[in-house]
Amino acid sequence: MARGKGRMGLFSCVALIVGACIGSAIFSISGMTIYYAGASAILSWIIAAVIYGLYGMLVAKLAVMFPRSGGIYVFPRRALGGRKGALLGFISGWGYIISNIIAIAFSAIYFGIYINAGFPSVSARAVSLTAVMLALAILLFRSRSSQRIQNTLVLALISIMLFYCGEAFFGGGFDKGNYSAFFSTGAKGTSGFMSAIPLAMVAYGGCVAIAFMASEVADPKRNIRRSLLIGLGIVATIYACMVAAIVGTLPMDVIRENEGLRYIPLFASVMHGGLSASPWLVKVIAVSGAIALLTTVIALLRINSRAIQAIATEGLLPQFLARENGYGTAVPALVVMTAICLLLALMPQWTEMMITLGAVLNIVSMTITCVALIAARRKSAIFPLAVIALLWACYVPEILHGSGRMWLFTAAVYAAGALVYLIFRKRAYRRVTGVVVHGKGHGRLHSMPTANLQPYEGSMLPREGVWETRVLMNGSTHVGVTNVGLRPTDDDMQHSTIETMILDFEGDIYDSEMCLEFVRFIRPTVKFDSLDELHAQIEKDIQTIKR
Repeated sequence: MARGKGRMGLFSCVALIVGACIGSAIFSISGMTIYYAGASAILSWIIAAVIYGLYGMLVAKLAVMFPRSGGIYVFPRRALGGRKGALLGFISGWGYIISNIIAIAFSAIYFGIYINAGFPSVSARAVSLTAVMLALAILLFRSRSSQRIQNTLVLALISIMLFYCGEAFFGGGFDKGNYSAFFSTGAKGTSGFMSAIPLAMVAYGGCVAIAFMASEVADPKRNIRRSLLIGLGIVATIYACMVAAIVGTLPMDVIRENEGLRYIPLFASVMHGGLSASPWLVKVIAVSGAIALLTTVIALLRINSRAIQAIATEGLLPQFLARENGYGTAVPALVVMTAICLLLALMPQWTEMMITLGAVLNIVSMTITCVALIAARRKSAIFPLAVIALLWACYVPEILHGSGRMWLFTAAVYAAGALVYLIFRKRAYRRVTGVVVHGKGHGRLHSMPTANLQPYEGSMLPREGVWETRVLMNGSTHVGVTNVGLRPTDDDMQHSTIETMILDFEGDIYDSEMCLEFVRFIRPTVKFDSLDELHAQIEKDIQTIKR
């Protein structure tokens, strides 16, 4: 995607953040936080928002420094550079992609549960699969159309959730007595609100989504941080209101004695709590839960597709995953992800284990992102290190309670990632990615236009000389002749350049991102006596490539 041509304004950015956050968590995990902490779960959600807000500020800084989509891979890749950056970027991106796939499958499963609870005649499994397919169909629309659909869904969702809160607070079913023992009614006792923080943090994972899609944002320096703060503020306010409404309308005994109701707390508040006088709310909650989970699936599929595309563009995943359609949608990445999510959505019995696995993968990726900021800024590391300490303090207790099966799956996920990295790393080391910039225009003047690549910081450059290259840009692939180094015949510049003649191609690609894969070394750089001799040699180079 072209840099500087982002189409998402502030409102669309906020809608993406809200849609990515408000989904499966508040409609399911909120019940578990209340089970752990009782009324003090409200504090858990507020503390989790503050911690994720601090992390979000770090990520926003990286997004401004490296304004390219696929940031979870791009940030460490660019900040650390070389093979170390490629490795840590891949580990970060791999874990993030898998954790989001788990989150999508989890959301789809609960999409089915919520629809089935409101409309018992409908199959929960069929609805789960339909949710993922529907999200894919929406994303295959033109980019602007899918944005409008998501924005509309988010506005509808917020309206319904506020309506539920209003009914809970002012409909006569709210019991202030449920708050009397604020810290002691949860299953985890007076420290229960601390135990509930890791679960609440799962709900805020989408708040940094926009930073990972920086190249699609109009004026990212201004809009990323603003949208993050606004979006997180909206989400945290809604979460606090929803949890407060559930606590006030749902007796703790119901949550304690009915394990199944812990994952559908809103339904529980209507069927067994203070909102039982409004049975029609069951249908409203079913619809709102379905909308919430669908917006989450759409947002996570979209974010993940950009992460996959960024890694594939640089050669660490199969090349077909980097392709786009005419609207800039990463279709192959979306289709592959959808297939995996459909498979996982058929395994609801693994839900709890998948949540913990996702937490492990997520904390590793978040830590690498913080390390990337330390490397990129080269200033005081106190703030990023403090954020790392906070994140681990919140996540580690929950992770340590994971089962042996969870640790086995964690090892399997990273082992699979290591195998993929070993298979594709040699090709990745032959690639250089950057932005097409203006040169002196000599090539166009002599009817041999070239693209001048300004590589991203930390790129590993090949030996100087003339190369056959594979040119990847905007999801398409071309053949090129690339000179790396000085241009002794054309001018007397004393600094190296990367200049590519793209064969059988015409178009304006200035400011676009381009990736070069160096396929074959043709010859060293030579100073010719005239431009005519240079042009004749270039023609020979082209014929060599075409043979």
